[in-house]
Amino acid sequence: WISSLIVKKIPKCIVSYSSDALRMGVPVVTVRGKHYLSRMTESLLRAVGVDELVSKNLKDYEELVVELTTNSQKLKKVRKKLTNGRGVVKRLLDTKAFVRNLESAYRIVYERFLRGEKQGTVQI
Repeated sequence: WISSLIVKKIPKCIVSYSSDALRMGVPVVTVRGKHYLSRMTESLLRAVGVDELVSKNLKDYEELVVELTTNSQKLKKVRKKLTNGRGVVKRLLDTKAFVRNLESAYRIVYERFLRGEKQGTVQI
């Protein structure tokens, strides 16, 4: 491995860097942000099934980075999750699935609007 773990710069990071790292099976640790740009890496991590790399706050972020750098078994487990069958690449580049999921999300938001419900997070 050239890199064992990417520690995302807070609060911003070039998203293509995170995407490239994930495509190579290198875990990226991030903290949940408050605006679009700071949440893009979070979206990528959730899309590839490694939600555990998204920290809720800076304290949790720091603890997770320390844990992954000192616990080689946990880091290996996360890496394995990313590289098993290289599904990460397929999920990141599957345009048809992305469009299908985006359309489903739009449909859910619109149906909530028609029912007069409060809008919130949509998970597909």
